[in-house]
Amino acid sequence: MDISIAAAGPASEFGRNLMGFGINLLATDVERTADFLAEILSMRIHRADQDSAVLEHDGNFFQLHGEHTYHDNPFPGTLE
Repeated sequence: MDISIAAAGPASEFGRNLMGFGINLLATDVERTADFLAEILSMRIHRADQDSAVLEHDGNFFQLHGEHTYHDNPFPGTLE
């Protein structure tokens, strides 16, 4: 993937450029979780804000999504 897309491209373009296995995680505090993953697992942060983050490790991309962004998704109800 072109790293500029991971860092600043629109979400739709980023999604179209993903290949292989992907990991998406829900986080209560996205920026804090991204910083933790960068420090502890040496992941590279391409972008991070309160709603989402894109990280990379060894060419594999990970996405973090704030729990608050899933308010209309039926999945969070299964976590209670």
